[in-house]
Amino acid sequence: TKTLLSGEVAKVVYSNGVSVVEDDPVFRMKMLEVLEGIPVLDKRSLELFIVNDVKESFPSDPHVCRMLAERRLKEQLQDGVGVIEAMPSCLGCFDHGVENECSTDLYKQQMLFLEDQTRRYMSEENGTVIQYLLNEYIKCATGALEKGFADSTMALDASRAARRMGDYSRSLDLLFQAPNSRLVEIERVSLLQFLDVLHIKDTNIQDTVPRPTSLSNTNH
Repeated sequence: TKTLLSGEVAKVVYSNGVSVVEDDPVFRMKMLEVLEGIPVLDKRSLELFIVNDVKESFPSDPHVCRMLAERRLKEQLQDGVGVIEAMPSCLGCFDHGVENECSTDLYKQQMLFLEDQTRRYMSEENGTVIQYLLNEYIKCATGALEKGFADSTMALDASRAARRMGDYSRSLDLLFQAPNSRLVEIERVSLLQFLDVLHIKDTNIQDTVPRPTSLSNTNH
């Protein structure tokens, strides 16, 4: 009983499972959920043992980073921490991955994580939280663009998020930074026309970047 409660049995079960399924980070995280049902006096110690193993074994796996972020957020919310206060440590799970090996999918998973939370708080009509999450969403896409890891879809989604915040200048800037595609150019032209109608112009962006005049020579 003492060995069981100490968590040593759970660690042995986990290690045996990992030895059978070595290259599946999702399996390891699922093991954590299963082992949480085992009576252990120090569940936090067991959790850290498994989480640290997953982070060390798959330091830049996009899906691991997202699962860790979701788990971290759940813990923080259960402890009564607000989502805005909790989010920096959650996004730190992705920063850890970026430091090891940057990838487009890693940034995509971070954006999906933030998108999920935005959708959740949309239903609660929490304007302050939504504004914060949209801003983090755009910052993520901007970082991916600056490092060359964003595709056109990521840039389009971030541009639309900026428009939801009423930040047309930022929206247009993201479209000019985006990898070229027909959809990007169509949206860029449409936004410029919209801004012309509303007489909303940002000379820092629009006067320094040539406006597209044709859609005929655009890469798909």
